[in-house]
Amino acid sequence: MMTNYETNAVSPLMITKAFLPLLRKAAKQGTSTGIHRTAVVNVSSLLGSVELNWGPGAEFKTYPYKASKAALNMLTRCVAVDLTPEGILCMAVHPGWVQTDMGGPNELLGLAKKHPSIHVVTLDSIEQASKYVESLLGDEGLNCLINNAGINIFGTVEAEQMMTNYETNAVSPLMITKAFLPLLRKAAKQGTSTGIHRTAVVNVSSLLGSVELNWGPGAEFKTYPYKASKAALNMLTRCVAVDLTPEGILCMAVHPGWVQTDMGGPNALLSKEESINGVLSVIGSLSEKNNGGEDSFIPCYAIKIH
Repeated sequence: MMTNYETNAVSPLMITKAFLPLLRKAAKQGTSTGIHRTAVVNVSSLLGSVELNWGPGAEFKTYPYKASKAALNMLTRCVAVDLTPEGILCMAVHPGWVQTDMGGPNELLGLAKKHPSIHVVTLDSIEQASKYVESLLGDEGLNCLINNAGINIFGTVEAEQMMTNYETNAVSPLMITKAFLPLLRKAAKQGTSTGIHRTAVVNVSSLLGSVELNWGPGAEFKTYPYKASKAALNMLTRCVAVDLTPEGILCMAVHPGWVQTDMGGPNALLSKEESINGVLSVIGSLSEKNNGGEDSFIPCYAIKIH
């Protein structure tokens, strides 16, 4: 809740406050109010409308985002009231449902409408998400859990960046695995031996988390927060593999390659399709020898995608 509020509501207000002297300079050079003179435009969302949060408008279940955008709308109105006498226009705009990283889950919702077997589960609460999945799976349990969330915050090495990367890339996959463990155990009880045919946890990691390879060419990518968080994820993968092996639950980490995503950039070696096909091929053949990455070319990795 607080992270959304800080980014979506407080930050725009603080930026407007910091730039107010420059806005006032421009406003003094014109008359009437409008974009021709001076304007502050906050990119908000219809999801921040209290009035519209009924029926279809309430289907998007994300309390933190909606509350923060509602706050931004109020701050926009407050600033407009205060700055109108100075000829500074202030307004909020709804950009629509856009195909961006933020719009991505909405694209997934579109797929879910076409394919009833796809269920989109929000992660505002990991516990609530696991309960929803349990309502879908019942006594069958969860056969495969893939932890694919990841961020890489560039810039100077700061404690906040270190902790944000660590929380998203290492702690969150562990907490999700912990929350879904009862469902994984249900599935594991219905099979024998260890492998994808029974139960598996797959953590999407990175070669950049390898301590062994962080020399020479492997050390050229200078991002302490990301590398440390992925190294931590590799260790957590091995720890979970050790603890869950007696229950028949396989746990391994996979390196998807350098992929042409927003994080990987357009110069990456693999297209998304190439990476996904490689990962799915490996996941589909997981067996006991892959557990914890024991047969891998570096600790905690079970595969190498060529």
